[in-house]
Amino acid sequence: MNIYFDLTMLSNLTLSMVSLFFVKIVATYRAKKGVLCILIFGQTISVYTHYLNEIIGYLILAFFLLTMMMIIYKKKWFHASVLYLLCYYGLGFFLFMLDSNITIYRGIVTILEPTAMVKMLLIPIFALSLLLAATFVDKLYHLNNYKTQCMITYKNHHLVLSSYFDTGNTLKYLNTPVIFIAKNRWPYGVDSKTEKIEVQTVDSHHQYDGFKALLDLNDGAESYFVYVVLADQVADFNGCDCLLNAFLH
Repeated sequence: MNIYFDLTMLSNLTLSMVSLFFVKIVATYRAKKGVLCILIFGQTISVYTHYLNEIIGYLILAFFLLTMMMIIYKKKWFHASVLYLLCYYGLGFFLFMLDSNITIYRGIVTILEPTAMVKMLLIPIFALSLLLAATFVDKLYHLNNYKTQCMITYKNHHLVLSSYFDTGNTLKYLNTPVIFIAKNRWPYGVDSKTEKIEVQTVDSHHQYDGFKALLDLNDGAESYFVYVVLADQVADFNGCDCLLNAFLH
């Protein structure tokens, strides 16, 4: 069997990085980059176990991987190991099905012909697809999780609005959270007792009229004293009528 050691090392470098990325995305486990580099380096040079006795080679691979997983992920090492191996061997088997010059020999994804490296380009494509899918799911989850209902009490009026928690809105006036409501969703007038609230962004500076109100969220557990600003532009409200403050979440 002809084994291209340099190409196999490059392939294992890529596979190890993608498998660790898979663990991070699926299980949201975080780890120090320095320790991860040791695992990636070990996986890269694991091809040299081909020179050893088969049983000894398997024992070295298993011992190194499990030891590193225990160091990196501590009590979560077993789950992380399963995910890592699932990704590594899953991708290896998939590539073998596409090209017989890619095989799993003595527990290591091995390149038998240089032409097989073309198929290895699918590994970073898989990583990119995984990242895009994770980003989409994360945004969808947060969008649903941060949407709620609120009730604004102003004088003797009560108005129920769809609202969105904006982690970027940390504006306070007199140490009180400021929220924004779409002007076209506010059916009541505002008296002359308003406060001038300044909003500073990266490239602009605006001054708005704000008025005091009471805010109740949909759980009804607590009421909040807030300042309300009526906004003409509601593009950042994520389809809601009200943009809440991060300090209210």
